Amino acid sequence: MKTNVLFITGDSSAVDSYGALNKDIFNITTVSDLSKVLSTINDGISSYDVIVTDLTLGDAQSSGTEILERAKKLTQFPPECIVLLDRDRVDQASECLKSGAFAFVEKGRPETAAILGGTVEKAAHYHNLIRERQSKSVLSNMSEALIKASESRDPFRYRHSSRITKWAVLVGKRMGLTRQQLSDLEVGARLRNIGLALIPDIIITKPGRRTDEEKKLLEEHPRIGYDIAKDIPFISDDVLDAILYHHEMYDGSGFPMGLSGREIPLYAMITRVAIDFEHAFSPPDNRAIRDPERAKNKIIKSAKSGVLDPEVVDYFIQVYDDGDITKIDPLSHSDELFTKAKEEAKVNKFIEVRRYCDDALAEINREHEFFGAFFCIAIGDLFFEYKQYKDASDYYKKAIKLRPGYAEAFYKRGLAFEQQEMWERADWHYSVATSMIPTYIEAHLSRGQVLYKGGFLDEAMKSFERVINFAPDLAAAYLGRGRIFHERCILLNEKGLFTNASESKINARGNYEKARGLMTVKNELDQIESELMDEIIQALESLEQLE
Repeated sequence: MKTNVLFITGDSSAVDSYGALNKDIFNITTVSDLSKVLSTINDGISSYDVIVTDLTLGDAQSSGTEILERAKKLTQFPPECIVLLDRDRVDQASECLKSGAFAFVEKGRPETAAILGGTVEKAAHYHNLIRERQSKSVLSNMSEALIKASESRDPFRYRHSSRITKWAVLVGKRMGLTRQQLSDLEVGARLRNIGLALIPDIIITKPGRRTDEEKKLLEEHPRIGYDIAKDIPFISDDVLDAILYHHEMYDGSGFPMGLSGREIPLYAMITRVAIDFEHAFSPPDNRAIRDPERAKNKIIKSAKSGVLDPEVVDYFIQVYDDGDITKIDPLSHSDELFTKAKEEAKVNKFIEVRRYCDDALAEINREHEFFGAFFCIAIGDLFFEYKQYKDASDYYKKAIKLRPGYAEAFYKRGLAFEQQEMWERADWHYSVATSMIPTYIEAHLSRGQVLYKGGFLDEAMKSFERVINFAPDLAAAYLGRGRIFHERCILLNEKGLFTNASESKINARGNYEKARGLMTVKNELDQIESELMDEIIQALESLEQLE
């Protein structure tokens, strides 16, 4: 990039005498009409890197220093000023430097042209260096304020964001990015989620499935972040690309633009790979369980399936295999204790499991009770997995004590009570969870199932209808409605109300068929979905046996 030089002199031919001002290096704008000097400075001072001016312009004996003073007032980053002094005015040099001139050059000497050329290059380098440092400071202060606004509601998000940023930079280094490119990558990765500052907290931190409206709003955060960042001074286009496109996928399945392959800017894809590694390393739905090997295998699988750029993933794995990824936030003693707890659970030594978990929890609580609540959920989930529902309930309760507004803890404690067939206690916990998060789909669904088991068919129906309102494609909700109509059909038949029974049978069949249709469109069913499909088929067969 050429250096933009404004040459102010009363003699335009004087510029030609400075042959060292190579036009391949410098873009030179000459103002020799002294009446236009001030208007040139007022209108475009920020576009210049260096001003070269005579000290004496016309009749004004100090015009050069006046230009310097005016330049300082007009822009945050004024050009560096080099003052040309006549040989008989060298005594003015100290005054020029006191006024803020970068340097002075004495005119009329054989070596003047060479000295001026070198001085302009040094002034331009210094100007760019100062501008870069100050712009980074301004950018850092502004971006940090925005980041804190989006992360303050969830301390985990800060740690999550910090790891992603550091991992992205490590991968960028391995790919051979320059210092400036690494700086832009770091800023882009750090700022990628500033758009979340304007998204309601309940949507960001909501556990489980989001409604279509919530998903649409959440998927707007890259555009919102871009609109915020583009007005921050000195932000580069590469940084803006990282913010706008960090949710794009290599196969085109991402958002907001659905870009694919090499259409996705490099910084955005590096950041995307780091995000996916982080989500597998410390999953949003169980943040206390950190597993770097699981995360490594996840991004390798995503690269093979075309979701992530295989080249970027390959560089990430190189950095991982060197041990640099796990050095960023190494597994702690509490992680090791929890790993031991999981091993003991495999052999049903649950007293030892509790001991290891309690020791780990004590360590985590000393750091931040917020993380302690998450860890209690992880412990509860471990006991739940091995059908130790009473222990699971106890740890979910601890999570509630550590974080009273923790809807997910209420929901999961409800699940533990449901497994113990404590229907009323389960219903109460589900009800609390849905009062905290009215669109908590899983809690509404579970509440409907518990109410159905307890014989409260009308209330159960209301819960299933809420679920369908929030998630029209959820087969389990239609299955729940089908069960209720099925039950009513049986009861009405027993009472001899055959017309009403027939209507309930039709409604039951319609809901079962809807549930089966939603399951059939899936290419593959996991174990839970397969069990659900079997139940739907059995329910339809049972329904047909009714008169």
